[in-house]
Amino acid sequence: MRRRCVAALLTALLIWLTVCGALSEAAEAARNAEEPADWTVLLYLCGSDLESRHGFATMVLEEIANTKWGRTLPADRQMSGGKAEGGELQSPGRVDLLIETGGCSQWHTARSETLDLEIDAGSLQRWRFGGNSEGLTPDFSLEQTLPSASMSDPETLSDFIRWGVKTCPAKRYALVLWDHGGGGKTGLFLDELFDNDIMYLDELHTALADGGVQFETVIFDACMMANLETAWAVKDYARWMVASEEVVPGEGAAIGAWLQELFRVPGSDGRLLGRMVCDLTHKKYANLGNDQANSMLTWSLIDLSRIDRVAEAFDKLFEIACHAYESSPQSLFCLMYSINLSEEYGNGNDAMVDLGSVLHGETIAYSISPQLHTDMLDALSDAVVYCVRGPGRTGALGLSFCYATSLDSEELPGYARNCPSASYLAFLDALIEDWEAPEWVYQKVRRLSEAHNSRYDIWLEKLI
Repeated sequence: MRRRCVAALLTALLIWLTVCGALSEAAEAARNAEEPADWTVLLYLCGSDLESRHGFATMVLEEIANTKWGRTLPADRQMSGGKAEGGELQSPGRVDLLIETGGCSQWHTARSETLDLEIDAGSLQRWRFGGNSEGLTPDFSLEQTLPSASMSDPETLSDFIRWGVKTCPAKRYALVLWDHGGGGKTGLFLDELFDNDIMYLDELHTALADGGVQFETVIFDACMMANLETAWAVKDYARWMVASEEVVPGEGAAIGAWLQELFRVPGSDGRLLGRMVCDLTHKKYANLGNDQANSMLTWSLIDLSRIDRVAEAFDKLFEIACHAYESSPQSLFCLMYSINLSEEYGNGNDAMVDLGSVLHGETIAYSISPQLHTDMLDALSDAVVYCVRGPGRTGALGLSFCYATSLDSEELPGYARNCPSASYLAFLDALIEDWEAPEWVYQKVRRLSEAHNSRYDIWLEKLI
């Protein structure tokens, strides 16, 4: 009798598991059969010491939690609760938000009064933000837990991208990269669990290539990433790029505000989204009363389809510098003097300067032709379609570059991984002892000879 009961229970359990599996498969099929979302936003949240020491990543999640919901109503139906004249509920627009967390030794979310989630610092975790079944109450649901891995590893990022696109197909995709940024000098991310591992810009390029997605917008919520080197790294995999030339305060961009606007108007394109990020971040710091942050603020929207022309102009500029190095010390002096007077970003050791400031320098006209000067300014203004800046950063024209003459022989190999210009690297090779440019450089340009002009050497010593 007991065996029969056990057999019956096992049969019932098998039937129940089969039904549950069928229901799960049906739910997954139903999800995949849905109309693609208007947007899927992928937030790659590398906590680093910004979270473990200061709780800044928790603040980001709190901003997100304070948005109303991820499933949005068209603007003309918001006040009426989304109902048509006959009372039938209409289908809203949709913005999906997926988040990957990792990269730090301690998360502060469990102590947050706003959040109801605990993040495991010992693993990578993937979360979905959205409403309940009625689409009204925002929450975070844990979708996947993976073994710990460096968030600076290109494969970690590309795997998140592939998973996100499969999980939430959309008409448009945005990628938000949140953590420390080192500008064109290094790259971004400092994974606290993996010896502060950095993702160099050539690795970012690899991650995006392997992710297999054409993003509408890539947003760098990190310091000093609005630079030519970064734009070059991402230009083949995104239409628009949003970033800051200057250091970004720990509170970051106004992610809650711009997500709320995107939820409200899901039909926005990447250009409009980029303007939202710039304007609402400007507004955020004005409202916080943080005078220093507001004064130093710089955010720009970059049309990545125009970056090739800027990169060509930049390379031409240093092709001229290479020629001047060997034959025209006066012209080189004028160029380098203009660079040294340009607006600089970071803490004094980051070597990031505004490209527009260089081109608008008073002495630049003495080193290049008027036509080239005009072409360079046109290329820059075409690429930077919008920017906001505080009163302390009036020289910020939207795109910087690393003036790497101050880097030492240990730092230069990292920069060479990021730089798109063979002429610039050959120029640096000539100026800096104990470092040689990569071999690919001299497959494109010739190696510079040594200069033996004492007057030139005096000028050079003062300017670098």
